Amino acid sequence: MLRGYVNHDLPNRALSSYVEMLRKSKNIPDRFTFPSLLKGCAQSLDVNVGKVLHAQVIKLELHTDLYVETTLINMYAACGNINSARAIFDKMGQRNQVVWTSMICGYAKNHYPKEALFLFNEMEREGHDPDEVTMVTLLSACAELRDLEFGKKLHSRILESDTGKDEDSYQEESKSLLGLPFCNKAYVKDFPTSKIWKSFPPFQGRFMLLQRLLVKFIENNKLHFYKFLCSMGGYEFEYSGIRMETN
Repeated sequence: MLRGYVNHDLPNRALSSYVEMLRKSKNIPDRFTFPSLLKGCAQSLDVNVGKVLHAQVIKLELHTDLYVETTLINMYAACGNINSARAIFDKMGQRNQVVWTSMICGYAKNHYPKEALFLFNEMEREGHDPDEVTMVTLLSACAELRDLEFGKKLHSRILESDTGKDEDSYQEESKSLLGLPFCNKAYVKDFPTSKIWKSFPPFQGRFMLLQRLLVKFIENNKLHFYKFLCSMGGYEFEYSGIRMETN
């Protein structure tokens, strides 16, 4: 029931049900109870309730459970308390790929891009491989730092490990890639033959990436698009109600 409320974005009802359970039932909260409640705190950004739940976790000696610890990290990071998230991370006896990614995402979302990249290097030294969530987060960190060189290295790794991503993966990747500071005239001139263009599938993937690029360039009002459009060939798109077509 608690999980159902949280999954339907009803964190307050989940908390109320939890309080009622404590009052009327002899059931003792376990390692499956707290992750849903902590996720609800992250949704509502209620760090004070999260701290109370954290205290209960310690009292019930569940603070060393990997699943509970990971959701505590996510909760504190979502509420902007990145130091508490890091304190839990540092005390963990076991860290898997999900734990490392949670902490990296926490840093990136709280605008600590340098710390996110540093932790990624540490993650690799510990022998853990990043997944798509990790890579998209790191690209966003590079964009915030305007670190094009590191962003290119990350993208090269994405190309090497690409194994048939779905549309959502390409959408997230494109948003992160377009945040990098490579939107300049020299880059656009070579874009039709670039690795980024070739890394996306010929139809939906490239169409989506092209549309995002054009919207970004138009909104910035920095570049002339005619030659760029002609070089792409065979794409139609719409921007602000104006339909455009490349031949």
